[in-house]
Amino acid sequence: YDEEYNFDQIIMRQAKKLKKAGYIFNEKEFVDDVLSREREYPTVIGEFVMIPRPRNIFSEKVLVSVAILKKPISYKG
Repeated sequence: YDEEYNFDQIIMRQAKKLKKAGYIFNEKEFVDDVLSREREYPTVIGEFVMIPRPRNIFSEKVLVSVAILKKPISYKG
């Protein structure tokens, strides 16, 4: 992403892309689940990597969605 976003906005944007591609069916529930899990069990690895994911299953396929940020964000969970 070229623009500056906060963590929640990035998750929402990625979810919108997954929904548009037909990978998830309920965008809002997916976002809520990822954000809830992240608040309880942050997935920050080092300083530059996160692996946020939902607790529940929202897709019939296993997939990975990658966001590369030009402007890093600070997130402690």
